[in-house]
Amino acid sequence: MMFEPGPTCTAFCAKFVGECQAINRTEAQCRQGCEGDLAEERAVSDECGEAVEAVFLCATELDCDGVYAWRDRTPPDAYPCRDKVAAVDAERERDPDCAQIPQN
Repeated sequence: MMFEPGPTCTAFCAKFVGECQAINRTEAQCRQGCEGDLAEERAVSDECGEAVEAVFLCATELDCDGVYAWRDRTPPDAYPCRDKVAAVDAERERDPDCAQIPQN
């Protein structure tokens, strides 16, 4: 199956850069970083890639306050999309090559 990170990263970067101005990058820089992160995770394993993509997808559904809380991981024990981040942590336990959650 051909993996296409474009739609996920386009939505993520439109939200984080365009709508919420939550990161100091252009949308193009954000998309490039996001697509690179997802491709790297998919190269580790489909499960790792899917877990990381789920974090990006969850974050795109947040309002701007949620975006800032996700970005800053606040509160530490209950920030938005924490369950998706926990799934990546579990995948990393299974496969140490599965990288950290990207911070675009």
